[in-house]
Amino acid sequence: MKDTATYVYCFARADRLPRVTARAIDGSGRVSTLALGGVAAVVSSVSPAEFTGASAEAHLTDPAWVVQRALQHEQVIEEVMGCSPVLPVRFGTVFSSRRALKTLLADRCAEIAAFLDRVADKEEWAVKGFVDLARAGASLLATHPVLRERWRRLPQSPGARYLQEKRLRAEAATQAKLWCRTVAEQVTVELKGRALEVCPVRLQSRSVSGRDADMVLHCAFLLAGSGVLRFRRCVERMGSAYAEQGLALELSGPWPPHNFCPSIGAPRA
Repeated sequence: MKDTATYVYCFARADRLPRVTARAIDGSGRVSTLALGGVAAVVSSVSPAEFTGASAEAHLTDPAWVVQRALQHEQVIEEVMGCSPVLPVRFGTVFSSRRALKTLLADRCAEIAAFLDRVADKEEWAVKGFVDLARAGASLLATHPVLRERWRRLPQSPGARYLQEKRLRAEAATQAKLWCRTVAEQVTVELKGRALEVCPVRLQSRSVSGRDADMVLHCAFLLAGSGVLRFRRCVERMGSAYAEQGLALELSGPWPPHNFCPSIGAPRA
């Protein structure tokens, strides 16, 4: 096995790249560029054993190892994004040599350049929606005409009330889930009209999101730079409207356009 391989962070416009100051994926190496036809690959040298073979399998199942390097990977991309539109590359993309990368770059240069033109002066923003089902259910019991009337008619006797109240709360929780899906669709449609493109993203479990609430909405939006402020205000307005009903909207960005870029892998045959 060779002593070094070439790790790729992203592609950018060659004439827009100053020297990258962020540390390389290993935390100590230097980030450099490989340019061809106006497009540059942002790269660093790594040990092949870090990302290939049996040792790589062990690394990729170690959360501490992955998180540290994924953050370093993203830091490089975000620094480059401050100077040029970028086509971010998936974490862990390694080429056997710079020559192999140059072959791909020669084959896909026009495609990469077209994407960089497409996302110039644009930003990716993420919107997540989290619901507190208990709060949403309680809101429905207070506002839904049928549920509210049934709640009002609950018997006062503790024994009889307990079972009926328990069933009614369970029904309200079921209705709250349906309500959340409907609202998430409505929010997505409203925001889609204010974005250039939208990409649904897989919902995260509580263990991944780190939230004590269920994620019901997760979308990436590609925005023109001039439209970001209006988009933010729209999210804030809808977030305020639904907060009392147990739905919280979170906006984050700008991010590299991970959800809108083409897959750049092996050279075409």
